[in-house]
Amino acid sequence: MLDFPLTAEGKHRAADGAKRVHQWARQRPDPGEFEEAVHSLADYLDQCDSLIDYRRRRNALRNWCIPENVWREIASRIPEPENAGHRPELGERKRQTASIVVWARLSEGEHVFAPHPIRDRQDPKNRNAWRLSDYAFWARIEQGNTRQVDDQLLALLDQYIAHLAPIIDLEGEVPKGSSPWS
Repeated sequence: MLDFPLTAEGKHRAADGAKRVHQWARQRPDPGEFEEAVHSLADYLDQCDSLIDYRRRRNALRNWCIPENVWREIASRIPEPENAGHRPELGERKRQTASIVVWARLSEGEHVFAPHPIRDRQDPKNRNAWRLSDYAFWARIEQGNTRQVDDQLLALLDQYIAHLAPIIDLEGEVPKGSSPWS
């Protein structure tokens, strides 16, 4: 069980993915090719010693966001952009977006399934604006169209992810307020 939320969007994505796999399999010269590949993959995984338990990571990160003290550390490490004249806005909305990035990368899950507890505390109008902001940030990442401040933030988040991953894998929970910089 992957333990993804069974929202309407999640159910649609799962059904759509299954339809695409079935369509692909029907077009193959050997209809059993897909099933053989799945069994071969399962056999290979059974022989691996160091598999990552992504479900364990998702469980540890359920209803999680970057702690405020860690977010302040991250924000303090992002320099003022050249010729900007001011520091980038790194408030609660950006903390929520950064938390989604961390969740997606640690869990290998789609960002749309990430928890968003900070966004959930907003009124409905703001919640929608925050959702659109999250999607816009993710689109910039996927399209390779990030800004300088995005790249700096993502580099810091990668350091944070590298710090969290072995702790979660070993202990099964996120350390409260722990960061690679303190």
